[in-house]
Amino acid sequence: MAFFARFEIDLFNEDPLVVGEVTTYPDAVERAEGEVNKLLRDEKVVEEKFGKRAEMKILSVANAPPEVAGELEKLAEANGIKALLKGC
Repeated sequence: MAFFARFEIDLFNEDPLVVGEVTTYPDAVERAEGEVNKLLRDEKVVEEKFGKRAEMKILSVANAPPEVAGELEKLAEANGIKALLKGC
């Protein structure tokens, strides 16, 4: 975990530049969207800090209802995020 200004970043690696978000149970589509938006915000912060593009964005979800998992997959694909949906 890394801290940049006021941001907590769950997954971070400097070289190659990787940023990620980990969540346990987004129980609604709105929460899933919030997790994706948080990851995209973190990506911008890290890219500004290191002056280069993130090579990978990861969203790890332990469990989610099927409709939420489906939406997460769509959002991840649309935003170039590697989605790890463990118990979904």
